[in-house]
Amino acid sequence: DLTSVVGQYIDLHMVLPLLEFLQNKNIYVDHDLSKAKLHLLNSTKMVDFNIEVFKQCYPDQEVPDELRQKRQEVLQEIATLQVETKALLDACQSEEVCKYITNVRDSAQFMKYLMEQFKDINTSIVDSLYQFAKLQFECGNYSVAGEYLYLHRFLISPADKNHLNNLWGKLGSEILMQNWDVALDDLNRLKEYIDSNNVSTPLESLQQRTWLIHWSL
Repeated sequence: DLTSVVGQYIDLHMVLPLLEFLQNKNIYVDHDLSKAKLHLLNSTKMVDFNIEVFKQCYPDQEVPDELRQKRQEVLQEIATLQVETKALLDACQSEEVCKYITNVRDSAQFMKYLMEQFKDINTSIVDSLYQFAKLQFECGNYSVAGEYLYLHRFLISPADKNHLNNLWGKLGSEILMQNWDVALDDLNRLKEYIDSNNVSTPLESLQQRTWLIHWSL
């Protein structure tokens, strides 16, 4: 069992399926694995799943107030980002914009087009979209996160502060949905970005390559 080794280099959302796999194999004491899962979930925003596992681990205890409070805070975050990104997400549902996306190759050109066509869209909405994608991932909504990150990639240049995070997040989303063909494309895209020395220091580049090797597993 290499879970403890590999787990150091992959996102904790990827460790959760590994723990569930071990539970199904009955290799370890089930209660111990549930407690390990609970420990990981405390660092995510998968609050409903967190509460469910807490009840499994401690059936005689009340759900802690901080967990219930955390749930309300997450719901508020979602509501806020829904409002902030609504204009962009609504616009990208239109057939005209969908066609434009398939042909556009320049993020600045795409953003200019959107702002000209839709008065409620401005440059700040791009960061809000990234934050919404990140929140969806943290909540375990990997399909939605992947969709938002796919759109976000069309709106940013490789020099953008969130470009590398976008690549990792999109790859993670596809892996967790087991979309292996898409994940392979995202893996190669990420490898190209790292190999092109866009990562700022040799140490950071080494770290990124180490993570990439383990995520490839």
